[in-house]
Amino acid sequence: MKLAPAWIVWMVAALAGGGCASTAMTLRSNRYRVTVPAGWSVEEAPVDEDEPVVLRVPAASTDQSGKKLELRIYAWEQKRAGSAPVEDVVARLAADDQEQTQMRAEGAADAENCTRLGGRFVMFGEPRPAARLRAKTGHHVVVTAATAAGSLVAVIGFVPRAEPFCDNVAALEAAISELAGGLVAVDLAASHRDRLLTPTEVQLGPPFEHY
Repeated sequence: MKLAPAWIVWMVAALAGGGCASTAMTLRSNRYRVTVPAGWSVEEAPVDEDEPVVLRVPAASTDQSGKKLELRIYAWEQKRAGSAPVEDVVARLAADDQEQTQMRAEGAADAENCTRLGGRFVMFGEPRPAARLRAKTGHHVVVTAATAAGSLVAVIGFVPRAEPFCDNVAALEAAISELAGGLVAVDLAASHRDRLLTPTEVQLGPPFEHY
């Protein structure tokens, strides 16, 4: 599903300057809504519905590199609720030609030696498991996912294998926890009979609850 030209113009304006804002931003799609905290940036918004939203979030305070960590939100149609959404997401992306380098595991996760790993994440009001793996790129990857309202939604984070590694893993997992916990499932059939949204709309301003 492609963006209509008018939506492309509107999104370019919203994302000007890298999408970083001093106030919260709202992401709205046909499958979810979520508020992006102030200080985070929207690096990419998808043109096709099966492409991810790419966010940049602050690294650990001990990281002097000036770089931000990467988070992605994926969403797909899921007609039947799967019993293992995290495994479904990892398998789906590992089979994708564009994603397989980052999503094919290359041994145990380096973060197993870190002492501040989280456990489960909350998505759509329920505790969800997470997969932690080392990708072929060397990145530490964290995946959590859930099904709701006919959609499979995943939040995936990446940490480069560089110091302060464990501090950045902790920062990434805190960001995933905040983002995943704020996701609200959208029932496309019930809520959008009259108008289909673009794959992802970006709104600068107050959180969506205030609209």
